[in-house]
Amino acid sequence: LLVAAQRDGTLRFFTPSGELAMSASTGHEAPLAHVAISPLHDEYLVVTADENGLVRVHKVSVRQRRVSREERLARRSSVEDKLSQHLGSQINATLALSRRLRMPNGTDGRPRPITALALASLQGTKYFIAGHAHGAFTVLTRNGTLHARIESNLTSSIERFSVHLSTVVFLSDGHWGIVDLEKMEARLIRCPHFEGRVTSAIVDAQQQARVVVADEGGDVWALSVHNKRQCRIEHRFPKSLALPPVELASIRGYTLALGREYG
Repeated sequence: LLVAAQRDGTLRFFTPSGELAMSASTGHEAPLAHVAISPLHDEYLVVTADENGLVRVHKVSVRQRRVSREERLARRSSVEDKLSQHLGSQINATLALSRRLRMPNGTDGRPRPITALALASLQGTKYFIAGHAHGAFTVLTRNGTLHARIESNLTSSIERFSVHLSTVVFLSDGHWGIVDLEKMEARLIRCPHFEGRVTSAIVDAQQQARVVVADEGGDVWALSVHNKRQCRIEHRFPKSLALPPVELASIRGYTLALGREYG
């Protein structure tokens, strides 16, 4: 399903064909600020955070829609034009609140505003990851327990995450880096012969060691990252594929690039 979030806290779920499968409220009282989706298929989770820092974890249940015995009998006895049972929604989707969380205060004892939000998994353990100002990260376990506070040498806010399983890529003020969940460290990645500011960075959905980035000129690069430290340029796509700024996504081995329209 495709999930679309609104500032008023409403989530809309669409099928790949564009059909609205469900619309539900997340229950936030403050405007919605961040949404994160579970990267695993064993449990469908949607995590939302509002401007007051309240985090709500929602479980999504999806199953094939079945026509009840009463509906079948009603259709057989109806004298009106017959309609196929395959018309309309073919799935039943529900959204249920699983947990409420609030990020712990920073080392200075004050709440830290959330600037980015993600879910990741390492060896079967699920983590909630929040980015903050000044390159700080908070990592919580599935039950909301504080697992780690990560401080980096960044001076800018964490703007967004891209996650595939245990690979967590972050973007901050034109630079990108990796959150290492095994060592609970965050580091910027420098790639030889790559220059410029990064506007989008994603993990390849089929190769965790590959990161695809777009620079401020609209050029798209495929980078290979070894041991979450060493980086080399693997491929540079033809220049001017799209007008900047370019947003990237990875689906089944394909990279999608969205840029401004020419003309």
